[in-house]
Amino acid sequence: MFLSKKNYYIVYIIMNRTSLLYNITYVTKLIIFVIILIILGFYFKNKYIKYVGILLLFFIIFFFRNNIGTITQNNKYFISPSSSKIKNIGYNENETVIYTYLSPLDRHFMIAPVDCTITNIENIKIKDSDTERLRVTFKDINENTFSLDQIVSKLGQGAWLLKFLYKTRCVVFNKVGDKLEQGQRYGLIRFGSNMQYNLPKSYKILTTVNSKVKLGDVIASI
Repeated sequence: MFLSKKNYYIVYIIMNRTSLLYNITYVTKLIIFVIILIILGFYFKNKYIKYVGILLLFFIIFFFRNNIGTITQNNKYFISPSSSKIKNIGYNENETVIYTYLSPLDRHFMIAPVDCTITNIENIKIKDSDTERLRVTFKDINENTFSLDQIVSKLGQGAWLLKFLYKTRCVVFNKVGDKLEQGQRYGLIRFGSNMQYNLPKSYKILTTVNSKVKLGDVIASI
């Protein structure tokens, strides 16, 4: 039985990974909070509460839309696993470390930078400022090992709301042993923060400090 054109579009809007509705399902708790805020604003006839709620709703629709476009697959390159700004690039004896900053208002999806296999997932703490640090380690098709840290730093006032809404802000959808294709989603950071890319010395870095990169932009050659 074939879907009618109308029903096809309904299924497409609900299930397609590029649709707004698909991504809105990831922020249901935040949407419920905002809707309650708007209702309270109307009930108590408080224009400030009402307008703040409406403004937040528009922010959700804008910032939480899908931020993955078309990814051109090419395993000669290590592509950006997140939309971010390169804050620093450090070199040591064993690896190259790239530090990035993610907008706090965005829910950033993480994508596989190359065809790879997940070899380890662990919660670690390197700095005192780390509230959460989730390190995912991968092995690429050339048997090179690299890891990506999803980092949430400590917040001041307002942190209670995020803790109330979400038990954890760093999320991985997959498990150890899963094979990922370049560009495939594997995790997210709720409300931005930072990432750290720990790359093998054999990767040639093709980006610079202060560069703004989008998902799929080339970071290094392999």
